[in-house]
Order: sequence, then C-alpha cells, then structure tokens
Amino acid sequence: MPSKTERHRRTFARTEVNYHVAIAGGGNVVGFASGGPTRQVDFPQENEVYAIYILEAYQGRKIGVTLFRRVIGDLEESGRKGLILLALANNPNRGFYENLGGRQVIAKPLALGSAMADQCAYLWDDITGLSRNS
Repeated sequence: MPSKTERHRRTFARTEVNYHVAIAGGGNVVGFASGGPTRQVDFPQENEVYAIYILEAYQGRKIGVTLFRRVIGDLEESGRKGLILLALANNPNRGFYENLGGRQVIAKPLALGSAMADQCAYLWDDITGLSRNS
C-alpha cells in the first residue's frame, strides 16, 4: 500500500485535481483540501471533494470553510454541476458538511485493510455559487 506522501504526490500530478493548502503565520501547513472529477461510480454527481483536513489546534477558525470554497470555486470552472464528498460515519466533524448544505445519504462501506468502515456521502446537486455562499 502506498504511503500518504506517495498518494498526495500522485494527486498533485493530476492536472484535473485542485489542491489548496492553509499555512499558519510561521509557514507551517495547518490544513489542506483537494477535489476534482468524481471517482464515485454509484452517484451521478460529477465533482468530488477528495479530502479536507485541518489540524485540530486550527479547527473552528473558518479555515475548512475557506479551503472548501476554494476547491468548489475551481470545480465550478469545470462546468460540472453536482458534488459528492465521502466521510467516515464515525467522523465527529460530519456536521461541517451539513452546515455547508450537503445532503447526507448512505454510501458503501470502505475497506481499510482487512476492516470495513461505514461511510456517509454528502451530496450537492448544483455547486453554482457555493464557493461564495457556504
């Protein structure tokens, strides 16, 4: 299995993927978000937010909202309308996606090594203007 660093390098290399990074005053990376064309064949949404991650010490400062808006702004330029974002069902920060207007539906479980984890999908049918209104 590739390391997280290797996965991120592969993601950076894909021209259709958008990646945004939040940097604190000292130049340290405190969060990131990425998105692009969907990888989810079971849903009709054409865009996907692949990841949003903010260091715990920086959560609650609107950094996640800003990163989400930046990724959505890039995706809006593609002309594709719908959006999906997958989250683990036990993620304590899932309310963040609901506050951004995502409609929750059940998604297939995710294989994590030999274990299975429940997932939720958050859907937006039309992201037009979402980069400004979230």
